Amino acid sequence: MSSPSQPTIHSRTILPPRLRRRRLIGESVIEGILLLSAMSAVFITLAIIVVLLSESLVFFRHVSLIDFVTDTQWTIMFEDKHFGIA
Repeated sequence: MSSPSQPTIHSRTILPPRLRRRRLIGESVIEGILLLSAMSAVFITLAIIVVLLSESLVFFRHVSLIDFVTDTQWTIMFEDKHFGIA
């Protein structure tokens, strides 16, 4: 057993203000990094969705959705182009 004059280290130890401040700063930095990571993941996902939708709209201005879904040929290099996926 430790004597009352020697501090013990466990989860209920009261830290001196200098160490408490250092721990709070470290936790704040980590929280900021995690928040930035989460926000960038959401932003990148939304950016991918926007690009896919905008490019799809350009494609479907030239090819009808019905032809795309029901046509059985994918011949984009020929003179008579078909973009079927069935």
